[in-house]
Amino acid sequence: MRQKERTVFTAGELSLICSQISWMLESAIPLEEGIAVICENAENTRQKKMLQVVCGAIAQGGSFSQAIRESGFFPSYMVSMVEIGKKTGRLDDVMARLAVYYEREDQIWRQVKGAVTYPLVLIFMVAAILSVLSAKILPVFQQVFDGLSEDYSAVSFRAANMGIAAGRVTVVILLLVGLCILLALLFAGTRRGHAAFHSACYRVPFLAGIVNRIDSAQFASALSILLGSGYDVSESLHLMPELLQNSRNLENAKKAAQSVEDGAALSAALRQTGLFSGPRYSMILVGESAGSMEKVLSKIADIDTAEALELMDRKIALIEPVLVGLVSVVIGALLLSVMLPLIGIMTSMI
Repeated sequence: MRQKERTVFTAGELSLICSQISWMLESAIPLEEGIAVICENAENTRQKKMLQVVCGAIAQGGSFSQAIRESGFFPSYMVSMVEIGKKTGRLDDVMARLAVYYEREDQIWRQVKGAVTYPLVLIFMVAAILSVLSAKILPVFQQVFDGLSEDYSAVSFRAANMGIAAGRVTVVILLLVGLCILLALLFAGTRRGHAAFHSACYRVPFLAGIVNRIDSAQFASALSILLGSGYDVSESLHLMPELLQNSRNLENAKKAAQSVEDGAALSAALRQTGLFSGPRYSMILVGESAGSMEKVLSKIADIDTAEALELMDRKIALIEPVLVGLVSVVIGALLLSVMLPLIGIMTSMI
């Protein structure tokens, strides 16, 4: 049964915690003492309290894996990997690999947040500008038009009034769009929402390439950790579903495990998942021949993470000018809808 996740740690913080635990274990420092040191140096008060709960559970005779599982403040992936490290007697190595895993995850999610934050801020800024135009500036023009309404063309006044109304409607639409994005982000932060968001990304060509790279990076990273922890190929593939939360990667792990059971080599089984092809498949073949598959998979995870970040940069570079262009068109159209009738009125007065 999966624990209910309510982690208070970001991926970057988890990476730092895993690194510190790994260093202390390598230095033969007792785990309870090491966690107590980490707890004392924690800057965030709430995080410090969570670590104190873990430290207290270990002091009462519980194991590290049991303590973090029962606390409910750590991701299920980390809990499962700690249990694997305990079983194999390679907890220090597992923690070091987890540190790398969460560092990659932190890089990806920092980029995702940046990609979402920019258009969101821009939307609200434009809504604020249009609100000021609609509330303070356009009514002044309307008063001028109302004062001239008896002498000049009704078409001009109708066009001006339509421009003012369009500005107010645009403000409402932008606020609704911004609110929908905020609600979507909050929903994506939940487990169910994250799964739904991930699934939806596959159907959007603009995002599919990024999500595919993230999937292959997480799959390769998880398999690399298991192989490096002392498990053989078959055991690693059967343990993968316990570590992965992405439904697509779960299916890929089961498919690869079945292929290995049927007698296929690991390289062939991984190729059937569709995650690895071209140069990556060649790297897997070389790693399988050289007996260093975990190192090759870790390298593939690094490459795919870097490519996912690069793809995000490219998408953001495309989004920025489009948003700026749309903003310019909206504000320009709004001002022209008011200024052109005014120019017509002024011309007719000459």
